[in-house]
Amino acid sequence: MCAFAAKLTHTQHEMTAGDLETLRRLGFSEEAVMDAVQIIAFFNYITRVADALGLEPEEFLETEWGRPSPARAREAEAMVPAGAKSAEPLG
Repeated sequence: MCAFAAKLTHTQHEMTAGDLETLRRLGFSEEAVMDAVQIIAFFNYITRVADALGLEPEEFLETEWGRPSPARAREAEAMVPAGAKSAEPLG
């Protein structure tokens, strides 16, 4: 399902009936396939709208895998005792 989602997201023009058949052979029901397509398509749609409008994520959300949002980073920084050296972020 993850490979299907990635293909629908990045190379949707290359989708074929075979992609759906692969999911069916793996045991996904028609309802599960329809749900997955709807959810994947919605997330692709909404992120494109947000990107086109220059919207920024809400501050309480994690913005990148494993990295805190700006609000959480500020909260964590405020907890570091004065004079203590903060660790550099990995990445």
